[in-house]
Amino acid sequence: MRQNAKLMAELPRQLQMRLAMAMDIGDQAAVRQAMLEYPNLGDAIASFVLSLQILEDPPTEDTALDIAVERGIARGLARMDLTRAFKTAGVTKPQVARHMRLGVDVLNQIFEGRITLASIPELFFTRLANALQLAVEDVQQAVARSFDAPQKPAFRRGDTPGHIQDFADAIRHSANMTDAERAEW
Repeated sequence: MRQNAKLMAELPRQLQMRLAMAMDIGDQAAVRQAMLEYPNLGDAIASFVLSLQILEDPPTEDTALDIAVERGIARGLARMDLTRAFKTAGVTKPQVARHMRLGVDVLNQIFEGRITLASIPELFFTRLANALQLAVEDVQQAVARSFDAPQKPAFRRGDTPGHIQDFADAIRHSANMTDAERAEW
């Protein structure tokens, strides 16, 4: 219990109010959005939201296990980055890139945080969620968490270490895509 209080103390007051209002009206999308906006506070957000649920509807013996499972799942998703999502799904980058009809070089740039997050289209998240068999919101969160990691240096000829480009440019310059695949994006 003391650990939960410590986690919740990390949440800014304004975020606590936003989450409380979202929970009051049953807006789960707002909770997911908060987890995307504050990926480093995932545990604290999960604890806060679950605490609000417990206060509103105290658990019976039957629901205590459900709450524990839900808390574990929320924490696992809050911590999931792209590498962990791929491992959990048991797939490789080349397999996913083929499934998505995307160049593996573009997928690598996203893993490395070298594509502007805001430029990545919804189609990417939808296709990746399908390939990983996850919810689109969970994939968006995993991608956002990957962008929080320190950037890896570029190793390909012509790349500048730390060079960041938008998604459309990465597609246009991909050496691993056909013209038909580029047209899809």
